[in-house]
Amino acid sequence: MKTSGQISANATADEFKAGIEQLYKDNWGTGINCNLTMFDEDGVETDNFTLGVTRVYDTELHNLITGKTWSKISFLPITTESEFNATLPEDIQLSAPPLSGRMRIKCVDEDGMISYSNTFDFSHDANYVNHYLQSGCSKFYDATEVHDTNEF
Repeated sequence: MKTSGQISANATADEFKAGIEQLYKDNWGTGINCNLTMFDEDGVETDNFTLGVTRVYDTELHNLITGKTWSKISFLPITTESEFNATLPEDIQLSAPPLSGRMRIKCVDEDGMISYSNTFDFSHDANYVNHYLQSGCSKFYDATEVHDTNEF
C-alpha cells in the first residue's frame, strides 16, 4: 500500500498532480501530467470551478512502464463531503507498445550546417547515445551531455 499526499476533492489539475506525482517517481521512475475535466450537475462539461460538481483527473506518465501502476485504489476521506470513484489503469490503459528499432539525431550547428549522429537502438543507455551523437556530429563533440535514456 502506498500513500499519496493529501488531495482536496475540488483540486486543480496541478494540485492533484502534486499529491500523487512522488508516488510515480518513487515506484516507476517517471513524472506525470494531469488533466482535469469538470462537469456540472447535468453532466455537461464546464470550465467553471463553481459549477463543476464532478471532476475527472486523467493521469499520463512521461515514460512507458511495463505492467500496471495500481491494482487497487482506496480513499481515506478527511471529511465526508465528497464521493470518490477511481478507474484502475487496466480499464483505461492508453500506453503504446514500447518503441523498437534504430534512430539518429539531427544536429544543426550555428552556421546552419546539418549533420547526423550515428544510428543507435532505442534501448541504448545515455553513454552509448552520447558516444554516437559525438561520433556523427563532430562540431558537437564535448558540447553535449545525454541524460535519462531508458529502454522505452
